[in-house]
Amino acid sequence: MIPEFASLLSSSKAACDIAKNLAAVYIDDKVRNRTAELVSILLSVQSDTLSIQAKQQELIKEKDNLEKTILQYKNWTITEGQYELKEVARGIFVYAKKPGIEPAEPMHWLCTNCWQDKIKAIIQRSSCSDIYTCPRCKTSIDLAEEPPLDMVSGAIVYD
Repeated sequence: MIPEFASLLSSSKAACDIAKNLAAVYIDDKVRNRTAELVSILLSVQSDTLSIQAKQQELIKEKDNLEKTILQYKNWTITEGQYELKEVARGIFVYAKKPGIEPAEPMHWLCTNCWQDKIKAIIQRSSCSDIYTCPRCKTSIDLAEEPPLDMVSGAIVYD
C-alpha cells in the first residue's frame, strides 16, 4: 500500500470519529446539521480512498502479469532461434534443434501444432513402431508409410 493512502485513510477515519463525537455533544441544530454533513463528506472520502486503493492493487497485479507475459515472449524468442523446421518425410514436418546450438541435448523433434501455441512439446515414439505422437495435442506421425529423411542432409533414408 502506498504510505500516503494509509495516512489519508487514517486521517479521514480520525476526522470522522471526531465529527461523530461532536454530533453527540448537545449543541444547536445548525452546528449538528453541519457536523452531519462533515461526517458524510469524510465517509465519502474514506470510501473513495478504499476504492482507489483497490484499483491500485488491481493495477499492480496487472503490471506483474504483463511483466510475466513479456518474459515468456522473450524466452520463447530464444527458443525459436534454437530450432528450425525440418521435413522428416515427404510432407511431414517437425521442429528440430539446429546443429551446434548449446546446451547440447539429445536429438528430438517438437510438434509443429504445439509450436504455433508457443509450447515446446517433444514428439515421442510409440513403443516398437514407427508412429510418433505429441503427448500434449495427440498429433501423430506415421513414418512407416513414408521413408524418413536424414535429419542432417535431408536425403531420404532407405532401410
